[in-house]
Amino acid sequence: MLERPPFKTCPQCGREQGFGILWVSSESYDRRCKFCRAKATYYLPEVDKKVLYLDQFAISEIFKVKERKRRADAPHAEFWTEANGLLDRAMMRQQIICPASNIHRDETMVYRDGKALDLAHEMMGGDTSFEDTTTIEHRQIYRHLEAYLKGEEPPSFDFDVDEILHGHRNAWLPDLHITVETDWSAFVEHTRQARDKAAEDFAPLYDRWVRDKPAFEDVLANELGAMARGYVDAYFHFMAMVQAGEASGDVQTYINGALSPVVTLIHEINRKFAERGVPPESAFRETVKFLNWPKNQSLPHHWISAHLFAAIASRLARGQKRHPSRGMMNDIKAIALYGPYVDAMFLDNECASLLEEKAVARGVKLKAKIFCLKRSADFLAYLRGLTDSAPQEVIDAARELYGTA
Repeated sequence: MLERPPFKTCPQCGREQGFGILWVSSESYDRRCKFCRAKATYYLPEVDKKVLYLDQFAISEIFKVKERKRRADAPHAEFWTEANGLLDRAMMRQQIICPASNIHRDETMVYRDGKALDLAHEMMGGDTSFEDTTTIEHRQIYRHLEAYLKGEEPPSFDFDVDEILHGHRNAWLPDLHITVETDWSAFVEHTRQARDKAAEDFAPLYDRWVRDKPAFEDVLANELGAMARGYVDAYFHFMAMVQAGEASGDVQTYINGALSPVVTLIHEINRKFAERGVPPESAFRETVKFLNWPKNQSLPHHWISAHLFAAIASRLARGQKRHPSRGMMNDIKAIALYGPYVDAMFLDNECASLLEEKAVARGVKLKAKIFCLKRSADFLAYLRGLTDSAPQEVIDAARELYGTA
């Protein structure tokens, strides 16, 4: 029997508790009587959902509440319990979604309850997820490349959130969720090592900032001017992997190098120059010239991340003893690539406070409202405001579909 609650009296045969939910689609739902098989389709009101990016630690805390794995006396227990309830209500009222991203996937892999956590977060986004961060980053670069090739000024970005989402943001949440379980176990160790290696690679830089005590403005200027160097150095690193893998017969090393995002990016830019008549042997030189284009400093993801790194340097120069956490690189990536597009972000206190640094706040204007544990009351008020703003017809339809709203 495919009919599901909540059941109603069938309008055709009159049997009570017979007319159940058969299917919920993005814009409509079907009811069918389990007795007489009468069927009807009902159309749902249009909605305009906000998009909330949740930091991985927030997803983990909400997951613990849902699974009843969180101790009642654990820190911030009352907040996370209330946040979970309000989020559920806002999602049922079709006011917000919390899509998953590749950043979440990588961080979930190394979590002991990774599969259950991944599914719980997946359901918070319905059938919607974020584009891969690399895709968003490269798309911005290609738009600048197009302007560069035409001799034009860099384009303006409207930061429409639908541009960075898979799926339909304003689809009504299905009452059934079908998922395909992917076994990421083969990638867990590599992902953990890559995360730890990134933290190790940045440690000498952090130490230098502690020792040299550079000014915010100096670090910012250096970071903004280092775009080409960063991409080119990474390109040569991965091409060396390709050569080493080819020489030794190590297929995995070869593939990891050849399919790395930066190699794809550089080769695609080379191809664009070749299409315009640049000899193949000169294409890479032209690519480097483009990457060094001063106006690339305004690339949204590059501009934001440079400001955040400068803020970290400024804090270390002022005497902050602790190096940033291992997850800081992912946090900066999320802020730089999702922050201009989404409506709100719940971050850890460290990242949220970086955005509040005066020099960062002056230079970085995000669309997203920023929340963290230190602003927990504001976050709860934000969620209450969303639930309270739902039109009555949406609330009624949500009760019809899910039995609660």
